[in-house]
Amino acid sequence: MFCTVCTMFYGNHFFAEPDFSENKVYTFDYESTLLSGLPEKGLKRAGIRIKSKVEISGIGPKLCLIRIHSIEAAEYNGVWPTSSFSRSLKLTQVLTGQLSNPIKFEYSNGHVGNLMAPDSVSDDSLNIYRGILNVLELSIKKMQHSYSLQEAGIGGICNTTYAIQENRRANLVYVTKSKDLNSCEEKVQMVTGSAYTQPCQICQQRNKNAQATATYNYKIKYARDEAVITQAHVEEIHQFAPFHEITGGNAIVEARQKLALTDVQKDMAEVPPKEFQNRGSLQYQFGSELLQLPVHLFRIKNVESQIEESLQDLVETSTEQLPSDAPAKVLKLLHLFRAANEENYESVWKQFSSRPVYRRYILDIIPAVASHRALRFLRHKMERQEITNWEAAQTVLVALHSSTPTRDVMEQATVGFCKHSKIALC
Repeated sequence: MFCTVCTMFYGNHFFAEPDFSENKVYTFDYESTLLSGLPEKGLKRAGIRIKSKVEISGIGPKLCLIRIHSIEAAEYNGVWPTSSFSRSLKLTQVLTGQLSNPIKFEYSNGHVGNLMAPDSVSDDSLNIYRGILNVLELSIKKMQHSYSLQEAGIGGICNTTYAIQENRRANLVYVTKSKDLNSCEEKVQMVTGSAYTQPCQICQQRNKNAQATATYNYKIKYARDEAVITQAHVEEIHQFAPFHEITGGNAIVEARQKLALTDVQKDMAEVPPKEFQNRGSLQYQFGSELLQLPVHLFRIKNVESQIEESLQDLVETSTEQLPSDAPAKVLKLLHLFRAANEENYESVWKQFSSRPVYRRYILDIIPAVASHRALRFLRHKMERQEITNWEAAQTVLVALHSSTPTRDVMEQATVGFCKHSKIALC
């Protein structure tokens, strides 16, 4: 991505050891785009785009400061590729607040070390910084134009292939690296929604229904005593085909990053007078992310009315025969329930609980919400005897099995269900 480097020449071979010079500030234009959907044109996709300024300053030996400002966020929710991004003031405000504090990071010979930040910087904010710093990770080998190695990154230690080309007339070096994200050690990942499945490594090798790669392209301008990476482009693609590995039907997630050097100034960076704590390495850290679903993003304006509409649509279209888009409708309804609060649950329950088909769908979906709010709602229904013993046993067991054991979930499980007469769980 963007780094100043010490350069050395051995015969016809160029190699560089990345490093940021002290008392210099490097300013970059940064843009990242994330889109999910189906690969064919004319179908819907959803995602976000973030533009900002990124400043990286050398503040000490092997120590740098990164600051993000001038953030502009936009959302995409339409037909690909004819629709366009629309600016999101709310998301821009949230990101500006989250990223208002700069952080420090160790950087030596092209490798990102520990990250340091005040306690006020959230895990989610740190992961955004990690996404940018991940592009800084470079493993330049002496006197080699192509090679493969295991390289650390935000997603783990993965098989990486390098190719280096030099244009001596223009004093340019082009570096391309490709990462196989399916071949990683210490892979950073979270698998959800597979409580009733059994991993099959042989099946994965045969069918390859989940594949992921990342390609990085760097443009380095060099002189006699230094080199600066002026451009960096990253493209990461994840493909998932759960049932149609041979005939197609892939769902994809595409992530792109662009960085362009716009200015270099000799200046001492202003370091905030705060206590910086060691917050771990470049690897992604799971924090307070919401439970996510493999469905297209959609706007939630009035969650309660959207739940009612989605529930009615699901019941009406699946009365006689289950339609092909029923799974997508169920996932959308589940996503809406996860965005709702207990008052919304109560309102929907009062309106539909007396109708058997609607009641069945509600009691099937609430446990899959897998949150302490869902557990508390079920506990209240049991205490008020609004659900039968069979419904209580079925819903509570599924809800507990699906929920992540957070403090709130454990409180509901121990206080709410261990002493309840209808269910003996403890």
